[in-house]
Amino acid sequence: MFPNLLSCRVKHREHLLKVVFNHNAPAYLDEDYPVEIEITNIDTRELEVAIDLLLQPTEVDDAGKSF
Repeated sequence: MFPNLLSCRVKHREHLLKVVFNHNAPAYLDEDYPVEIEITNIDTRELEVAIDLLLQPTEVDDAGKSF
């Protein structure tokens, strides 16, 4: 009739973030390619962010374009 009263479930609420990537395509082989990542915390809680970014080469001609 009653749920197990000896246990409880705690759910962690994810932070509310706004993430924007800015870059100017195309990038060429062995060229420096700046990528700007803007992260805005729109939550009421503080947040520290660390980013490790790896750009992979692609064979797709239209990769990174918005349609």
